Amino acid sequence: MQIVVVKNYKARYPELKGRALTDRLILDLLGEDAQVIRSDEGKPSIQWKKNQTPPFVSVSHCEDYFACVFDGENIGIDIQNERQVDIRKISRRYYAPAEQEFAADEPGRFFIVWTRKEAFAKYMGRGLAQINRSVDVFGRSDVGFWDITILGDYHLCVCTSRERAEKEKYEIQFLD
Repeated sequence: MQIVVVKNYKARYPELKGRALTDRLILDLLGEDAQVIRSDEGKPSIQWKKNQTPPFVSVSHCEDYFACVFDGENIGIDIQNERQVDIRKISRRYYAPAEQEFAADEPGRFFIVWTRKEAFAKYMGRGLAQINRSVDVFGRSDVGFWDITILGDYHLCVCTSRERAEKEKYEIQFLD
């Protein structure tokens, strides 16, 4: 599994924004033999111009960082920086009871839950609104999570099948 984190990603193509920028960054990582296709919900997927099995892809961005993961199986990723937020208010509104208890008043734990929920939503191909309080990301038997702290105060989470999360290892490549 390949996780790539790109610093100052907006500076690479200042004329591009949104999905156009994201798609260009994906192609930079995969090469020009690939094409990015979007689902109705906006989830990117890869189609090769040649007859190859395409990887699954998931992307996220936060401030100056773009995170992308490629794998042979379905995958979801999210990155968030630890910043000042109203933990109690957001937790009550969006987190399941066990998630609220875990997050309590600790920013690090709050962002672990946040990134898990976002990564899970991407794994499932749903929007975050569809999995808010109704889905608890703890104690799941269907998926597993890698909770990773990078660059001091950035939380990155990858959601994959339970089997993959228990057996596989990941590597993170940082690009400037």
